[in-house]
Amino acid sequence: MTTTPTTPQDAAREKLAKGMTGLLADTYTLYNSTQVCHWNVEGSNFKELHDLFEEQYTGLAEAVDTIAERIRAMNFYTPGTLADIARQTRVEQPESFRDTAAMLRHLIEAHRVAAHRIRATLELAEHQPDEATADVLVERLRSHEKTTWMLESHLDDGSRRLTRLQPEREAVGATS
Repeated sequence: MTTTPTTPQDAAREKLAKGMTGLLADTYTLYNSTQVCHWNVEGSNFKELHDLFEEQYTGLAEAVDTIAERIRAMNFYTPGTLADIARQTRVEQPESFRDTAAMLRHLIEAHRVAAHRIRATLELAEHQPDEATADVLVERLRSHEKTTWMLESHLDDGSRRLTRLQPEREAVGATS
């Protein structure tokens, strides 16, 4: 049964729940991709990546549950089928996962897609305000950003560029 929001607050809460539902779909898809990479990784750094992917998909499985429970706590239903997930995700999956560098690039992009959705949904949560949902989103954002960094560190293609920060120098004799 679908209900129509009756107040602006109801409409805003529904929009927030839709953002969370989309994030759930992205996270579930990313979980699946990471597990497939875990199963199919090959090469000289097999053990390291195999273990890393396992750690990551285990964390994503926990995140799926946390996000779904938050949606239910907001009094909305979660997507119930793989078809629902496929319709709502923004994370694209390749036809196959065979090349390790391609796996890494795919997972990096998928984490960026999830982080992008989180930032948009976080704005909605902060506007509500819905601190509990915002807390879940901030934790997920930290995780996706850290995982992106970890995965990028395994790429050997020179695509990662770091910026060296120059120290700020206080003017001599400056007072506050």
